[in-house]
Amino acid sequence: MTPPVQLPTQIAWVTPDLDATETALTGLLGVRKWVRIADVHFAPDACSYHGEPADFVASISLSYLGDMQLELIAPVSGENIYSDFLRESGPGLHHICVEVDSPEGLDAALSDAVNQGAAVVQRGAMPGGIQFAYVSAPQAGVPFLEIAYVSPEMRAFYDYIKREQR
Repeated sequence: MTPPVQLPTQIAWVTPDLDATETALTGLLGVRKWVRIADVHFAPDACSYHGEPADFVASISLSYLGDMQLELIAPVSGENIYSDFLRESGPGLHHICVEVDSPEGLDAALSDAVNQGAAVVQRGAMPGGIQFAYVSAPQAGVPFLEIAYVSPEMRAFYDYIKREQR
């Protein structure tokens, strides 16, 4: 089965310094406002890293350019694909995200990705109803693609952030 065409809804960077990256992208892209969520705990009962329970903390900053969400991730503690990326590549562009319309759609998309040769490298659920997974196919030049289900509650929060850009 061929998966439906997915338009990216997010571009994400990993950085050790949210302030510096916010300032740079504000100047380069004209972003007006960032909304920061400090010290988000990704707990082992809701997240995995390379198939094992994950326990890590990251700070996140969100903004929008039109309908495209911009996400900045600063790992704080624990093992995860963000701290791996910083250690191996330094700060920079990390992933794009596509969305599915249901938790079942996430499972189906992950199954399709694995069938296409990608590996699921990190997966989780966050308070507010976001379920996400990162797939990777580095042998094909695809370091990370995030596939996410965003609940109506979180969609309302994202819409608020988007409105703040006007």
